[in-house]
Amino acid sequence: MEEYKQACRRLSEILDQVPPRLSAIEEQVLRHRPGPGKWSKLEIIGHLIDSAANNHHRLIRARTEDSPEIIYDQDAWNQAGRYGQLDKNLLISFWEIYNRYILELLKVLHEQELSRTVRYGPEYIPLEALVIDYVAHMEHHLGQILDGAAIPGDPGITL
Repeated sequence: MEEYKQACRRLSEILDQVPPRLSAIEEQVLRHRPGPGKWSKLEIIGHLIDSAANNHHRLIRARTEDSPEIIYDQDAWNQAGRYGQLDKNLLISFWEIYNRYILELLKVLHEQELSRTVRYGPEYIPLEALVIDYVAHMEHHLGQILDGAAIPGDPGITL
C-alpha cells in the first residue's frame, strides 16, 4: 500500500512540474524522429496519452468487472493518433488533464479494490501493481523526452 501511495504522490509531482518543461521544448526538437521506426518526442507524448486511455479503462473496468483484459497495439495506436502531426500544446495539455483525472480516480480507490485484477499480457495483476507500473512507465518515457533531466521530488527518482 505504501508503494501505491508513493506512486500517486509521484504522479502528482510529475503533473505539477513536467508540463511547463515539455512546453518549453522547441517544436522541431519534439517532432524530430531519431531514426527509422523510432518515435519522435511528440509521438512519445502520444504514447503516454494512449497509455492513459488504456489504464483509465483498466481502472474503471477492474472496479466493475472480474479480471477484464484490455490490450492494444501501441504502434498502431500511435500511427492512427497522428501525434507527430498535432500541435504540441494540445498534446501536452491533453496528457496533463487526462492524468489529473486518473489521479482523482486513484484518490478514491478503496484499499480492498487495489487487489482486484486485470489481465495484463499473459498474467493477471492487481490494480495496485498496475498503478505502480503506470507511473514508472510514465517516468521512463518522460526521461526520454527530457533527456534524463531530473524532476524535483523523490530524490531516488530521476527522469
